[in-house]
Amino acid sequence: MTERLAAGEDAIAVLGSDSVSALALGRDPADVAVADDGALTAGGVAVNRPASAVPGPFWRCRETDFRRVPDEYDALHLHEDDLDDAGWETDVVLTVPGDAASGAYALKIRAGDHVDRIPFVVTPAEGTPPAPVLVVLPTWTYLAYANWRTYAEFEEERVALYGERRGVDTRDRWLASHPELGKSLYDVHTDGSGVMYSSRLRPIVNIRPDYFTPTTRGLRHFAQDLSLLDWLDRRGEDYAVITDDEIEDRGPDALAGHRVVITGSHPEYSSARMLDAYAAHVDSGGRLMYLGGNGFYHVTARHEGPSGAIEIRRARGSQTAWASGAGEEHLSGTGEPGGLWRWRGRAPQRQFGVGMTAQGFDKASGYRRTPQSRSAEWVFEGVDVVVGEVFGDTGPGLGGAAGDEIDRADVALGTPADAVVLASSVGHSAKIALVPDDKTISYAVPTGPDPRVRSDIVIFGRPGGGAVFTVGSIAWSTAMTHKGGDNDVSRITANVLDRFRDHPEPVVGA
Repeated sequence: MTERLAAGEDAIAVLGSDSVSALALGRDPADVAVADDGALTAGGVAVNRPASAVPGPFWRCRETDFRRVPDEYDALHLHEDDLDDAGWETDVVLTVPGDAASGAYALKIRAGDHVDRIPFVVTPAEGTPPAPVLVVLPTWTYLAYANWRTYAEFEEERVALYGERRGVDTRDRWLASHPELGKSLYDVHTDGSGVMYSSRLRPIVNIRPDYFTPTTRGLRHFAQDLSLLDWLDRRGEDYAVITDDEIEDRGPDALAGHRVVITGSHPEYSSARMLDAYAAHVDSGGRLMYLGGNGFYHVTARHEGPSGAIEIRRARGSQTAWASGAGEEHLSGTGEPGGLWRWRGRAPQRQFGVGMTAQGFDKASGYRRTPQSRSAEWVFEGVDVVVGEVFGDTGPGLGGAAGDEIDRADVALGTPADAVVLASSVGHSAKIALVPDDKTISYAVPTGPDPRVRSDIVIFGRPGGGAVFTVGSIAWSTAMTHKGGDNDVSRITANVLDRFRDHPEPVVGA
């Protein structure tokens, strides 16, 4: 019987349908419903989203796309720590006033001496005129890191990584003792397999406005992106805020009508629909400011349903916390290959001018202005930095504007030939390591630091008036807050925003 099933015969043909339950595990990897081909049950539901699109017991190892051999992917991988929906009942319903401005808000709750602020975003009300500036908060990245516990679990190991002891947020210590809240996409299940899904229908305690991140000696992700919103508020900007979900829901329409679209500091996880929307915005004459690093890196999909679970697969040979098992690199939600957009022919350089090149967390550096920057002199108006001089080498957190995770321009990876590199970072330590994506065997003896370990600030225009400005560093927006915003990094950002918002003329050579 086993031999007949292994040869591909239908289970019901082998066993008969009477008095048999033949659950079609994995038949539709994107669905939580499980059909029963037998006559015993009406089928069931897979609870807490176990891993699907995984090979079954009779996989022949000849095909890795489950869509081509569905009978060989008749399996689910269940884990004791899967969590898609915590199942909590609703305790509070908050009605947002109709005249509330678009932005990031929080529901403040108190229990004795304990205070928590649960964040939410108010998007533009339907029918309101588009604000000149639109900020996209990278909420899929927030979900990817949701409840990441390694700061507490590997505190001693991180001392060597940082070169100093930086402390740990008390919420991380609490998380380490509460596995029931589910894990991040950087964790592994108790059986050692990688966590592929992350849901918002569970308590997530590290997406908070005051969350301390040892990686940056302060703010990162949501908390850091709030500093960008504060910077816009201090300038009196007319802006609106949306999240990754709105782009996934509406595509280019989510960005339409806004003159300038600004990203958060680390928009690492994105779908094809999101990339297409940004491209359409620029191609139709819009301006884009990518104010971060390691963006648009991982192929990501969102599953239907209230949990809004996102999914990834991690390919080998990349900067990764775990690697997908053999035959498990296609996303169950869409069937597309997972891993990095670079290996799908969509390296971030092609669309945004720069892409992930290195990371390190001991300290950040500054940028040296290039001779090519003279073609966009307006970017440096009010900045006392001539060609060859360094700026952005001071600030909070890691102490500079070029740090944490950084991106470089690279024509071979798609950076437009007409893009202008305004400045490149200098002075990185040996702890700022090139990503594995770029490493190949070389017999040449290194003669100095790898020239690819750098952050590039890039600007380029597009036919029809579209334009892109990128800074190639997660640390950039933190550096903008130095001295209350009275610094070169802040002034450069303001110059670009003002020009992008108010002037339709070309951004280079004018």
